[in-house]
Amino acid sequence: YDFTGDRDDISGFGQHLSNNGAALDIDRFGTANASARFTANAYMEVTAPALPIGNQPRTLCAWTKPSALGASFSVPAMFGSASAGWGIGMNTPSTPPPLGRIFVLDHAGDLIYDQPHGLNIWRHVCVTHTGTNEQLFVDAYPVTALTAKTLGTASGQLFIGKATWANDFFNGNIDDVRVYNRALSLAEIQALQQQPNKRMVLSATANNGLHDGGGGISGADALCVSAGAGYKAMIVDGTARRACSTASCSAGITEHIDWVLRPNIAYLRGDGVTLIATSDFAGVLPFSLAATITGAGDQAWTGLNTDWTTSAHTCNSWATTTNQGQYGQGNATGGQAISANNAACTASLRLYCVEQ
Repeated sequence: YDFTGDRDDISGFGQHLSNNGAALDIDRFGTANASARFTANAYMEVTAPALPIGNQPRTLCAWTKPSALGASFSVPAMFGSASAGWGIGMNTPSTPPPLGRIFVLDHAGDLIYDQPHGLNIWRHVCVTHTGTNEQLFVDAYPVTALTAKTLGTASGQLFIGKATWANDFFNGNIDDVRVYNRALSLAEIQALQQQPNKRMVLSATANNGLHDGGGGISGADALCVSAGAGYKAMIVDGTARRACSTASCSAGITEHIDWVLRPNIAYLRGDGVTLIATSDFAGVLPFSLAATITGAGDQAWTGLNTDWTTSAHTCNSWATTTNQGQYGQGNATGGQAISANNAACTASLRLYCVEQ
């Protein structure tokens, strides 16, 4: 279901959706009437006898962009019956933190990815079941798996925007929902996860390590609003925002906390043409970069080491003008692009602002 102007099944099986209050909206590429927007108790459904049942192999994928979280679970897509369904969900305020972590919902036991999805961000979520093993992929990266998992999915309906039971509606946008009667390979899932290029620019002003009073990661993000709506600062403190806990994220995106880069995306300069680098499937940029982040020798606060781990120099989590802060050199293509040296937190430096 690609939601391009309609709710039709484009697979050729004729399993077209009926609509209950959802609307067509802008998709992740900025195209109008090309994703489905769900608010309040809106959902779509179809009785689809061709869906996998019992313990049959299957894959379920969807692009999801939650704008809010409900009272229990928020469920983008699920099929089966109320007592024996299978699908993708996210937790909400009444369930344990972290807020918005991703689940594979199943009566036989939920598979949990213990990191949040994030609000107002498009992410690609896939789950596969081989008949024996179940695996969850976020942005085409395998984040968690269960072995010896036996399902008992009942025949029933496919719901998009809610669970197979009465409640747990999804609030936000959903696109490109796919159901397969086999477990897709990693290469096939990576091929599905294609996103538009993103830009990386400098903040309009240079500011001290306290971000001239704003403070913290949120203060840095506020300064990146100068670059446009939806930009965030490529800066870390290890707690509120983290790229990697090991060198270059050896465990993949599971190490991220509110990280600003996404896997397998081409990041361009502000001119929209010059390629800086394409991120890898761990969501970091490989060195050497294809081009410098900026053409000039601007310096930008990052808090990063050259291997994308958090430096010891973060101006006390960007909350003070005392101590030191790590910065990157805008005209470098190696690791110095993100970690050239540290400077007194009273210094006025720019930020790297990344389009989300």
